[in-house]
Amino acid sequence: MQEQQIQAKQQEEQQKLQVEMAENEKDRQNDITLAEIRSAGYGSMVDINQNQVSDYQDAMKEIRETTQYREQMNMKREENSSKQAMENSRLAVEREKIAADKQIADTKLQIARENKNKYDSPKKEDKK
Repeated sequence: MQEQQIQAKQQEEQQKLQVEMAENEKDRQNDITLAEIRSAGYGSMVDINQNQVSDYQDAMKEIRETTQYREQMNMKREENSSKQAMENSRLAVEREKIAADKQIADTKLQIARENKNKYDSPKKEDKK
């Protein structure tokens, strides 16, 4: 019981840490995106590669594609994380079920031993 509480606390702390790490990653990605947008704006009226589209628009298109890719990867990461959490929960329930079954079996064994001892005691024979 105490071991389960310790394990639950550790799991809760790990989940908090994962949430914090995810938030920090989102903040970093946001800062990167802002920096990319600012840097793209510096050459907004220039067309270096001469594709009839402003380099700013080219850069913004690339930023959108990169952001879209990051979002897809984050979604997959979150999906995997969710699956892992579900699997961990399922395993924890399975462990609890096994522990409960073991406790029930131990109790039944103890009762059976007591009953055996109770009914196996030698009977007094009446002498006539």
